[in-house]
Amino acid sequence: MLKHLCYSLILISILNISQGLMGFKDIEESDVYLMEKISSKIEMDICETSAKAVYWSSRNAEEEIERIGKRFKEEDCEAINIEDNFYHMHLKKDNTSMEIMGVNLEDKSQITVKINITENENNLMKIEKILHEYTEIKPGEAKYFKYLKGKLKHNNIDYYNEEIINILRSYGGSYISSINIQNGITGTADIGKGTSKKAVNLNYSICNYDTGSYLLIGTPILDEIY
Repeated sequence: MLKHLCYSLILISILNISQGLMGFKDIEESDVYLMEKISSKIEMDICETSAKAVYWSSRNAEEEIERIGKRFKEEDCEAINIEDNFYHMHLKKDNTSMEIMGVNLEDKSQITVKINITENENNLMKIEKILHEYTEIKPGEAKYFKYLKGKLKHNNIDYYNEEIINILRSYGGSYISSINIQNGITGTADIGKGTSKKAVNLNYSICNYDTGSYLLIGTPILDEIY
C-alpha cells in the first residue's frame, strides 16, 4: 500500500531537516535539470511533481494564508483551520492542489506553501512560477523543497539503483550512498553546485508497492512519505 512508511527514509529526512532551513538553497534550474535528466533516462512514467516554499512573513499567519488563498477562485477555498496557533488551508482545482500552513512566532510568522500537480510530466518550473506569483516572495527569501514521483516499468530495484547512481556520477554527483529499506532502496547524493563543502542535497527512494514500483526524487531532501 502507498501509505506504508519508508522508515529509513524518514530517518534520513529527519537528520537532514535537523541541519536547519537556513542551510538550504533556493530552487535552482540546475536541480530541476538534474531531476529531469534522471526521469528521462530511467524507464518511468512521471505521475506527480511538487514543490514547497518555507518563508518568514511580517503579517500574522491567518492574514498571510487568507491573502494567498484569495488567489484561488473563491469556490475552491475552504475556511482556515486553526488549532493551537497553527493555521492551515487546503485548496484544490482540477489536478493542482495547494496546502498553506502557518504559525505565529513573536513578531513574525513562518509560512509553508506546498503545490502538487498530478500529471504525466515534470511541472517543477511551472510550480515555481505559481509559488512566486501567489506568495509574492522574492528570490532568496524562501527555502524550497522539490519532489518528483514516477512509476517504474518493472520491479528490478537493484537495476534502477545502479542506473540512478551512474546518472548522478555522470553529472558530477559525489558522496553517493544507498541503503536497503523495508520495501526498497533509498539513497543520498551531493550534487555540489561547484562547492567543496560536503552537503547531502538530493534524496531518492525506489519503493515496491501493491500497485508497482516507484521512484521518488527530492532536493534538498525527500520529505514526502509513501
